[in-house]
Amino acid sequence: MNLYAMMSVLFADLTSLGVPYSLIRERIANAVTSYGGIFDNSTAEHLVLAYFIDEDHPEQAVRSALTIQAELNALIAEKLLDHAAKRIIGVLMLSLDDIEHTPIKLIQASTLRIDEADVEETSRTLAQLCPQSGVLVHHDVYVHIRGLFDIDAVPTNSHEELPTRADWYLVKQSRPRIFPQPIHTVGGVETPLFGRILELSLFDDILAVVHQQRRLQVVTLTGPNGIGKSRLLDEFQNYLELRPESVWLFRARLEPHTQYLPYALIRQLFMFRFEIYSSDTIARARQALVEGVQKFIPAQSGEAAAHFIGHLIGLNFMYSDHIRTFAERGQPIEYRALQAIEDFLRAMSEDDPIVMLIEGIHWADNASLTLLSYIFQRCQDLPLLVMMTAHDSFREAYPTWYINDNHHQIALVPLSPETSREFLDEILHHYPQISQEIRDAILERSAGNPLLMEALIRDAIALYHDGLNSQEQLEALASDLQTALERRLNRLPESARVVLEKAACVGQIFWADAVMSLLEDVPPEDVKYALEMLTEQEFIYEMRPSSFATTTEYRFKHSTLHQLVSKNASYSPQDHLRVANWRVTNSAQRVNEYAGILAQRYELAENFTLAVEYYLRAGKQAEKVGAIREATWFYQQALRLYQQSNIEISDSKHVALLYTLGNLQAEQGDFAAADETLQMGYQLSETIGDRLLQAKFLYVMGRVAHKTHNHQLARKLLNDGIKLARQIGDRPIIAKGLHALGELALDEGDFTSAQKYFNEGTSTYQTASQESQLGYLMVNLSRLALGQGEQDKALSLARTALRIGHKNHSIKVILMALESMANILAACELNQDARLAALALLQHPIASEFSRKQAQAVLDHLPDATPEQVDFEQVIASLLKD
Repeated sequence: MNLYAMMSVLFADLTSLGVPYSLIRERIANAVTSYGGIFDNSTAEHLVLAYFIDEDHPEQAVRSALTIQAELNALIAEKLLDHAAKRIIGVLMLSLDDIEHTPIKLIQASTLRIDEADVEETSRTLAQLCPQSGVLVHHDVYVHIRGLFDIDAVPTNSHEELPTRADWYLVKQSRPRIFPQPIHTVGGVETPLFGRILELSLFDDILAVVHQQRRLQVVTLTGPNGIGKSRLLDEFQNYLELRPESVWLFRARLEPHTQYLPYALIRQLFMFRFEIYSSDTIARARQALVEGVQKFIPAQSGEAAAHFIGHLIGLNFMYSDHIRTFAERGQPIEYRALQAIEDFLRAMSEDDPIVMLIEGIHWADNASLTLLSYIFQRCQDLPLLVMMTAHDSFREAYPTWYINDNHHQIALVPLSPETSREFLDEILHHYPQISQEIRDAILERSAGNPLLMEALIRDAIALYHDGLNSQEQLEALASDLQTALERRLNRLPESARVVLEKAACVGQIFWADAVMSLLEDVPPEDVKYALEMLTEQEFIYEMRPSSFATTTEYRFKHSTLHQLVSKNASYSPQDHLRVANWRVTNSAQRVNEYAGILAQRYELAENFTLAVEYYLRAGKQAEKVGAIREATWFYQQALRLYQQSNIEISDSKHVALLYTLGNLQAEQGDFAAADETLQMGYQLSETIGDRLLQAKFLYVMGRVAHKTHNHQLARKLLNDGIKLARQIGDRPIIAKGLHALGELALDEGDFTSAQKYFNEGTSTYQTASQESQLGYLMVNLSRLALGQGEQDKALSLARTALRIGHKNHSIKVILMALESMANILAACELNQDARLAALALLQHPIASEFSRKQAQAVLDHLPDATPEQVDFEQVIASLLKD
């Protein structure tokens, strides 16, 4: 259906109100005109007719109809109407070009006057469907307004199956503006969902488990490109809207660039839920998040939870007392944020279940995937449904997600020949001139792939309009998706194709103003006209509401189309610079949330100075929230650009970058890369004469040498670092170095020296973190006792360390103690406890890569290493028992 060749018609039969129409006519007329409608004065007594022709006409007509219904209810409350009489109020859509072919006979099209004979018949039919209060809309209206209102399908017969396409729907009330769904069309014809009844039935069964048993359920939809994963997700959201049960809906759509942004998936879910847009100021975004969380967790507890969640997703709450107090104790903020998200989900799900719809989970960042793993582990008892689309290979990357029976992988297969033909006939019944031979060729070449079938149908329609005969059409019909798409692009006017290419430069999701910034010589009205044409011809569709409030947001109909347009276009560095500058200008105070995207864009723009600046910003942002892998990648890109490009960077900034990157590489167990980075940094710190940095480099380099079993070099580096730290009076480096020497002696079996180093290091450390240092000491002493063959003493010391960490909420001490306990329990042949300790460490969201490897090594040597999800808190409680 061509939206721009349609109008919405509001109709009402008010014959049974029992009062003169003149008493209420003015109120109804105002309800129409206030939404941009045109009120028809020629209608008969008690019959209302209005029409709407602006670009949002379906939505505006329905809002007007709801207002009329509210006005009537108010008149009844004021006793100006004697009773709540039955009234029929509805909205349908008619073609501006061919109004006479209306789906119902309520309106005499040629003059827009009511036909009295047809009103009586139609009113009787609609009266059976219409309740006392509500607005009926035809299906053609429904597809444009779903997501904006609470809507029920009006059944025309009783059935127990899933609701399929209905003719009429009942609009009950408006709802917050969140993600209205696009209309799926081919050649202007709306395409119902074909061939997925079994999948929808399975979704219904899984949703019933969430509702009735209040248990977590996870669904991953996999399959090749174009098979219909995203469409099925859209249809499930539409299905949720028509169900009587309420759910809390979250949704995210991921793209290739989001894999580099820490917690990008989590940010999208919360931004969607609380209607926070990219153009909102930081103050507005923070306020919306706090108010949203406090609806479920009141007062200070809710404020604290919101601050931790907000800080995790990039809203920078470092000014908050909740965040600052936690950080001053040396605790990882990201773990407290994970707990806050769990608390929020628990509070939110007390009344209604939660549904998360995630499109493209394979493009999620590592930090978000780790958080999801935490939710799957901790929220087994919540009424929570997480439904995701993914590439086929995703399960191989996260096999532990699918261990439990509440995780379902559904692989979408091609449509059957019968369903494919039904799909084809649904669209081509408007084109009877297209021969059976061409229809058969489309079915054969598409092989049940809906996207390819759509592309071939479009190609066949275009060839028909070109005036080719049937045989010529058959010979010219595209044989693959790329050819079909390229032909569609080549049929576009040059002006529209240029706009589409510039839109692809912005991204699969793009904004009208950003495209205009790339076409400074083209009048804005011409760009707008081209975007309307591209929307009408189904290359793109409009996203509502826009994430930038001042401009319209669009999305390419499919990622394959976006990739093809981008591949065939040629972009200059100036194009990328303009896109980056537009994003910076329109993101106001929130550019750090998108620093990683901007860095890559400035690199494409060959502005390497800004690229390095934004890579460093992105690295710091990732570090703040514990996204170590992402932070490492950003810093590596900054270092690469600095080394490859002639850009200015101060020695102090360069050495700080090398120190930070080397530390992160060592933390992840990438010791070869860490050693190379640290060596460079140490030499530069010598050059600039920074003795504190030299001592720090020596300490970390010594730790790396120890981990790579070069004990002689490790001892030298650590002693050199301690000597330099003593000269400048830096107690923390002295204490850390002594502890590191103790661990080295422990590994060498020199237990006397190990004891001496541990004691001296602990007495040296005089900071507010002394309790945590005691925990670290207990861990090392437990390893010392194990090395001396005193297994009972080792276990007791490790348990003491675990108790210290648990008492002080020091997750780092807890993880170190778990690592030690796993090894000690395995040595004592307490295999069940050893397995639990190793699994808890392996599955913890902020455990380092090195610790995970140690835990996996313990599991590999146990007789029963069956993987399973464990409850972290329950494992800790179990291990704390003597």
